Amino acid sequence: MTTVFYNNAYALNNKPQYGPNDIIDFEVKMRPARCMIANSFRVNGILQVTKIKADGSQVPVVKADQVYMNPFVGAHGLFRNSSVSINGSVIENNTYYPAWAGLQKQKQFTLEGLNTSSDALVELCGTQNNIMLLGSSVTDGMGVPMGCPFSIKPSAAINGSASNLPQSKFQSVRIVFNMASPVECLYTTHKAEDAYMSGPNGFVGLNYSITQLQSAWYEMAEVPVPSPVTFQTCSLVTTTLLTNYATFAVTAPNLYEALSLRFIQQAHRNTMFYDNNLSEFVPGLEGGAAKTELTIDSNTAVVTYPIQSYADLGFNYAKSLGAGMKNSLTNMYLSKVMTFGIGFAFAVSANDRLAIAVQIDPTQNNPGANAYDVFMFLSGYAQI
Repeated sequence: MTTVFYNNAYALNNKPQYGPNDIIDFEVKMRPARCMIANSFRVNGILQVTKIKADGSQVPVVKADQVYMNPFVGAHGLFRNSSVSINGSVIENNTYYPAWAGLQKQKQFTLEGLNTSSDALVELCGTQNNIMLLGSSVTDGMGVPMGCPFSIKPSAAINGSASNLPQSKFQSVRIVFNMASPVECLYTTHKAEDAYMSGPNGFVGLNYSITQLQSAWYEMAEVPVPSPVTFQTCSLVTTTLLTNYATFAVTAPNLYEALSLRFIQQAHRNTMFYDNNLSEFVPGLEGGAAKTELTIDSNTAVVTYPIQSYADLGFNYAKSLGAGMKNSLTNMYLSKVMTFGIGFAFAVSANDRLAIAVQIDPTQNNPGANAYDVFMFLSGYAQI
């Protein structure tokens, strides 16, 4: 029978409380003759969410404030950037980690599945996370806020190894996070002009803090593993959609297998009145004069015909993320609200230039007057 050891550790820059824009550095250091079990790394903490009133005071949020996190992102949204290094070498750097974590949930769950999954609920995912955040207003017998406990499994290379990580080969495994600002991870469904916002219970901003933040993972006795060890990685390139015809290009620096694009209107970012982690639908990408094409190195067409229907777009997008039978990516209603994207899967290759050209029907949309930020996630591999 195999003995499994549970381990946890505070951040290297440990302090009692963390908040927006803080840097958190976790390191996994194993005892000799042990290995870290693949896909077992987690981050745990207790979240307190407060609202900032017009006089500058901060009080815990209540149900009437209608404060939410993105249902697919949940507590992952608290961590803006992630960087994974193995034995001192960086193998993954994701400059907008919450969006990628949300795509991983979209490919695995429907909204109903999120609301009934214990794995998702401990990450504060689901459509009822406004209720979970009310733990910020619950106090113990001494009047200290209890907060809302969470436990996330980072969607990063630290959890993407193809085998266990033996201490003899992996003396140091680290992940560094930059904490997000409140408007990046929290939003209210109230509008700025609502009577509630100008009343005695209204607020002008949101804030959060995390206490008892720590990492956790499982170890077992070291056993031989294949060499080299392969890690799944993700890198991000950001750009903008400004015209009715645009080309989004990225050069793969190493092994890759898929490219996935997520869109959000620039006017909906950096405000507490919109969900900053939304994957928004772009009108005009289907029907009429619309079309989407993809090329590799400007001469190889992955799909040999222009895509003009959402059915084809959704199918290829789901394949780019490795979606299973139940997901939110090909649901027509959700995809026109919160889970839309474009993507393609490839045979594993390296050092190619990938280009997605989109033509938007001008009778349906004018990006020049309504610009979109575009997040291009390149899925690939690193071998150590």
